[in-house]
Amino acid sequence: REAYTLLSRAELPIPELLAEGALYDDGWRWPFLAMTAMHGRSLRDQNGTATREDQERAASWLGSTLRRLHAVPS
Repeated sequence: REAYTLLSRAELPIPELLAEGALYDDGWRWPFLAMTAMHGRSLRDQNGTATREDQERAASWLGSTLRRLHAVPS
């Protein structure tokens, strides 16, 4: 939960945290987080149709996103 609080302030493309809790009160509590789904399609679902330009654009976006993620203060 703390990570979502930090990341939500960083304007990163992360799912929204909808709920958190635990299923049980005794023993293993079975903690959970419920969040929204991310927009987009997986690279695996592209079935080899992504062009080299598409792949380079995705790599560039991923690199800039990771740079912003690593800049988030802990």
